[in-house]
Amino acid sequence: MAKINFSNLKKPYFIAEIGGNHAGNKKTALEGILNAKRSGANCVKFQMYKSEELVKKSMPVMQHVKKVSKEKFQYQRFKKLEINEKDVISYYKSCVRNKIDLAVTPFYTDSVKFLSKYVTFFKIASGDINFYSMIKAISKLKKPVVVSTGMSSYSEIKEILKILRGNQVVLLHCISSYPTKEEDLNMRSLLMLKKFKKTIGFSDHTKGNIGAIMSIPYGAKVFEKHFLPNFRIKNVGDYKLSLNPDEMKKYIYDVTKSFMALGKVRKTFFPSERPFLNSLRRSPYFRENFSKGHIISEKNIIFLRPQTTAAIENNKVKFFIGKKLKRSVGSYQVLKKDLF
Repeated sequence: MAKINFSNLKKPYFIAEIGGNHAGNKKTALEGILNAKRSGANCVKFQMYKSEELVKKSMPVMQHVKKVSKEKFQYQRFKKLEINEKDVISYYKSCVRNKIDLAVTPFYTDSVKFLSKYVTFFKIASGDINFYSMIKAISKLKKPVVVSTGMSSYSEIKEILKILRGNQVVLLHCISSYPTKEEDLNMRSLLMLKKFKKTIGFSDHTKGNIGAIMSIPYGAKVFEKHFLPNFRIKNVGDYKLSLNPDEMKKYIYDVTKSFMALGKVRKTFFPSERPFLNSLRRSPYFRENFSKGHIISEKNIIFLRPQTTAAIENNKVKFFIGKKLKRSVGSYQVLKKDLF
């Protein structure tokens, strides 16, 4: 799998998070890889867990999946969504063929070494920002790591960065609410993340693109969005916060265009403004005909479009008020130095 340098991104990097949206169907997962590529994503991401090492069997399903889950307990749901090592290898091969990066969020420490052979980077979920044994295992492999910071404090982020000091790290602003309402996005949190001097981004749990677009002026370059592998699948837990392939394509288009709109800091006119520069600016012209020897007053001058480089500069006209004309001039003739 190709290496990546997140610190040198020239344009947004998009992660299509399939997560559990494959509904335990390998064919659907593979379809998701192809559709993610077609939508313009740079990376497709899965989650790898062993249910017995993630949740108590008595834990109820989470609130946002109750309406679509047939299972009463989170363990039962996760059990159906587990992917194994053969699946990962198959997804990796598909990603290579389709020229798209593969990332996986590991949820148990023993998976880390295996995954390192196949992933472009590791993703650490918000809920595992203090799962130190797994984070330490990841740190030893020197792979890039993308960290979601939902529910975390400044000190917790500082602590994980200590462990990952030898890794390239991306910090994603994230609200661990499913789905997230726009009024709960708290995008100013990106100002806090910038203090760590890492590449930053946004893990988006909304249905739309407002948060992603808002994050761009704060410096966000990496965008993670939950993704539906095809247009048919609906009964999955993350449906309300996930985009289908067409929606993802539009999301990527809108965010990319917004990123491009940032542009550069103005020093003078921009290249796109050059064709309009002279036609929109004014130069000084004589208001009417004047004879040789006429003493010019402010009333004799009118500022009109177009601007011309042959004219006296607007801010220097004042130095010619009260001076005599060397020769006669016509109305709407441009003021030039050699006329005085």
